[in-house]
Amino acid sequence: MKAQILTLYQNFLSAQNRLILAQENEVTMQNVYRVTAEQFKEGQISGYDFRLMQNALLQTSIQVTELNYLLQVIRLNLDRLSG
Repeated sequence: MKAQILTLYQNFLSAQNRLILAQENEVTMQNVYRVTAEQFKEGQISGYDFRLMQNALLQTSIQVTELNYLLQVIRLNLDRLSG
């Protein structure tokens, strides 16, 4: 049981670090998206390339949401096991 709690805690710390990185990546992708939107408006990139950028930003946002969910699940399991 103690080993299981320790493993969950390590998973929690890992997921927390991954979430921080994903949030930083999301901010970067938002900045890139703004530049891409301007390029699209000016006709420098195609609609296909713009759509790819939108999809990349969406995937980044989904990753942040999934990591938040994972952290909550791990936190609940830690609470359940530690009493």
